Amino acid sequence: MSFEAKVLEIVNPVLNTGEMAEFDYGTLFLHCTEDTSRKVFSDLFVEFDGKVQINQVGYEYAID
Repeated sequence: MSFEAKVLEIVNPVLNTGEMAEFDYGTLFLHCTEDTSRKVFSDLFVEFDGKVQINQVGYEYAID
């Protein structure tokens, strides 16, 4: 399983109707509410031993 597929396997169940996640140049971009972005970040933080960071970029959230 590719890294991106593994991440999306964690992210997709958290997303609500109308929200989406996509990769662009290795960065995960979330088009979602702040609450959803916090849940996604928390899940990825645990899965990858704290080796993730999140930033708001305009109206979306970027996770590296």
